[in-house]
Parts: sequence; C-alpha cells; structure tokens
Amino acid sequence: MDLAATKCWFIWKERCLRVFEKKERTPEQLAVDISRHYNYWHPHSSSINLHKHSKNTAKNIHWIFPSRDIIKLNCDASWVSKNTNAGFWFVLRNWLGTDKGAGMGIFRGSTTEEAEALPLLHTTRWAIQNNLQNLVIEGDNQVTINFLQGKEVSVQWKCLAILEEVKASVTTLVSFLGFQHVDRRANKVADLLAK
Repeated sequence: MDLAATKCWFIWKERCLRVFEKKERTPEQLAVDISRHYNYWHPHSSSINLHKHSKNTAKNIHWIFPSRDIIKLNCDASWVSKNTNAGFWFVLRNWLGTDKGAGMGIFRGSTTEEAEALPLLHTTRWAIQNNLQNLVIEGDNQVTINFLQGKEVSVQWKCLAILEEVKASVTTLVSFLGFQHVDRRANKVADLLAK
C-alpha cells in the first residue's frame, strides 16, 4: 500500500511539473526517484528484500575507522538528471568516529560520472582551505576513485578536467594519504545526506 501511494504521489508531482513548469523527466528518471524515496522512507522494506537474495548481498558493510591520528573525508553525490539540481555532501571523521566537520552543496551535472567527480573537487578544496593533514578521501564511485588512484580507466571527457584538477590540488595537502573506494553501504552517511 505504501509503495502504491508513493507511486501515485510521484505521478501527480510529475503531472504538475509538466503542466505548470513545462518540464518533464523520463520514465526511467521517475522510476529512480520513486525507488530512492521509497527506500529512504521505508528502509524496513529494502532490508526485507535484501534477505530474500543471497547471503553475500545481505552482509551489513560498515564504515571502517581510520588508524590513529588519521582522518577520513567521505563524500557522495545525489544525481537524477541533467535537468535537475544535484546535491553533494561530505563528512570528516577521526579515528574515534567523531564528526570533525561537514559540508554540502548543490550543482548541475550532465552525467552521473560528472556528478560524482564534482563533489571530489569540492571536498578537496575544502580540505585545502581547512589545512587538513593525515587525510584519506573516500568515495563510492569506482571509476572516479580508480582514476584518482592512477589506475587506467576510461573517464568521460566532461569529467577528465575535473578529476585532473582534483589530482593537482591534493598535492598541496600535507600528508595526504590518498583516495579510497568504499562500498555505498560503507559510505551511507554521505550518501543519505546527499540525497
């Protein structure tokens, strides 16, 4: 019943968007929005679905604390389409898991990959501005993190300049320990806040 009501509400919102603002989303974008909204407000349903799959997918992956005197910046973006605003969030925590800072922003991105690259740039700039040391930056987008780690991956041309700027910027940080890829479930705080 909750899912049916959520679908009806989003279809109504889409109708209003088309009639009053002369904008529209593709059916795929609408389906993603409905799914994200439903999973956010009804997490019990998605956890039930996880248990129906295999034991491997039901594992609960958590954020891993950094070593002593190391800090981690986790960042993520929420992107639906090039026609809507996207959001990003980053959170800084120490080896005790204590929140030491955070930031967020809104931007427009033309692709998912670009939307994942821009938060890395903002996060890096914030780290430089705050003179952070002994820092690890974590994200859940495999392609962008692999590129920043120096691995050979194919990156869209729109993201290349952004990621190259990120690579150049981190060289100014003292004791920068690198970029790490984490599972989205281990990046849950940044992921949920970005949404």
